[in-house]
Amino acid sequence: MGAAGTPVREGRVEVNGISMYYREAGEGFPLLGIMGLGANSDWWP
Repeated sequence: MGAAGTPVREGRVEVNGISMYYREAGEGFPLLGIMGLGANSDWWP
């Protein structure tokens, strides 16, 4: 569950031979977050 009990959907998809992780949560406009500095999405709230 995400913030305030919002369901979270996550998984992986292969794009051009690269495995990409995605997470969907909440409402509103989509946000594309591109992580750098060698970290991953676990660093995001």
